Amino acid sequence: MLKVAIHQAEHLPWFGYFHKIFNADLFIILDQVQFKKNYFENRNRIYTPQGLKYITIPVYIKGHLSKKFYEIELVQNWKKKYIKTLTFNYQRAPFFNEIKPIIDIIDNYSGNKLFEINILIIQTIINYLNIETKLVLASTLKPNGQKSELLIDLLSKVDASSYIVGKSGFDYMNLELFHNNNIALEEHRVNHIKYEPFNYKIFTDYPSILDIIANIGLERTEYLIKNS
Repeated sequence: MLKVAIHQAEHLPWFGYFHKIFNADLFIILDQVQFKKNYFENRNRIYTPQGLKYITIPVYIKGHLSKKFYEIELVQNWKKKYIKTLTFNYQRAPFFNEIKPIIDIIDNYSGNKLFEINILIIQTIINYLNIETKLVLASTLKPNGQKSELLIDLLSKVDASSYIVGKSGFDYMNLELFHNNNIALEEHRVNHIKYEPFNYKIFTDYPSILDIIANIGLERTEYLIKNS
């Protein structure tokens, strides 16, 4: 029995992303799909004194419709403003010392690919949260098809018995196709925590997990991911 989840490599993902990884035996990262402009692949939200705001890692958009996600490049000289934004907003956070190593890893990244830095961040946070789920890049499985057919092909190649699906995923998937291929569907349900952001005081919506760690710490975040 192998429970699998599949997702794009989002930037500084939210709590639910890591909750899904923890609840899967295998997590397949879609690296060969098309980049989505103005989505969570190169940005996410953090709390600031002005409320929930996006922090974006800028990329070259020209020609992105003809490129795979792993081909998308970062613009030059992006890092100074990005690191300054994170440091300014979190330097007085209760657990800044626990997110500082993550910020340093981003600051020390010397490449120019969005996918690479996203994977670096995701893997680092997984390690910090002691999540043991194995990660696999979809491209290494050489998948075929689009949409549901692509998912079925990936799941079949790893001998998955069940697929963890976000609630909205049922709206666009070909459910009959999964049934015909003997792959059970399991809805991903997560009880997201709410807390008082140290720099805003009102919780309005779900931010990056970086914000959660900064506010409540790695130990508490790990516990909630594994017990919610």
